[in-house]
Amino acid sequence: MLRRLFSRPTAAPAGPCLNTASSAVAEACLESCALMACTTGRRAVVVNVGCDGAEACRLRAMGIYEGARVSVVDSRNGLLLQVRGARLAIGAAVAAAITVIPLPN
Repeated sequence: MLRRLFSRPTAAPAGPCLNTASSAVAEACLESCALMACTTGRRAVVVNVGCDGAEACRLRAMGIYEGARVSVVDSRNGLLLQVRGARLAIGAAVAAAITVIPLPN
């Protein structure tokens, strides 16, 4: 029983993008970029919040954390994001420190 609990799986589970036939979807899963590089209307998944401790804590409290899905509502003078039904505005410097994987439209 302990061996079953603590043993490593023999094969890595396939991610959601690897199960699809679309090569564009598979490429989107492999390429990450800064959130600031996303254009208006783009949806993305947060991979890393690269801010200092206090700023990262504030972003996580607002719903921007690893694995969160965000949508760029406006990309002028910083970013206006939609996160879990709420709209949040963040500055360009903060958006440049957040790494995301863009989702296909």
